[in-house]
Amino acid sequence: MKEPKIYLYNNLLVVCTLKLLVGLLIILPINGCRDEYNQKEKRDREEAIHQLDILYNEYLTGDIGNARKSILKAIGILEENTSFIREGRAHGLWFSYMRLYCIEKKAGDENAAYLAFIKAQYWYSIKLGFSQFNSSEITQKLKAFTPERCIDLMAKWDKKTTDGKGPAYLREKTTKPITTMPK
Repeated sequence: MKEPKIYLYNNLLVVCTLKLLVGLLIILPINGCRDEYNQKEKRDREEAIHQLDILYNEYLTGDIGNARKSILKAIGILEENTSFIREGRAHGLWFSYMRLYCIEKKAGDENAAYLAFIKAQYWYSIKLGFSQFNSSEITQKLKAFTPERCIDLMAKWDKKTTDGKGPAYLREKTTKPITTMPK
């Protein structure tokens, strides 16, 4: 009677070993595919960042039409590209919609400016959601994010990037100064 138990134990050992080998044979190629996928995702992200850099330069140097066009293209890249980490994507969209708000205010299109600001608020809330802030702190930060703050943030950021000049479209003559939201 002892022999069947040994035989049963040996069979169980063989079956477990076979399952382990089959599992490894399945997992190893998947990991290889995952590495290939991660490399493709990395290349896609690097290409998108390169395109965003070009578009940001066009925004800084172009007239108001080209600035708008480059920011809208940047928004499209950020919205469509899933290879970005969520926090970076949210931050990029927040900044892009703030820039679009400033462009639309400069152009005098109050409705487009309002919609861009609402989208900037949305992406700011998403960005804050990834942070370590509690809901009360997030609410305070969202309340402090006003159209005036949006204009101020972009002016400081873009001036720092352009050695104090700011984007070219802001130096264009206009009849409407950049101010706040319509009442």
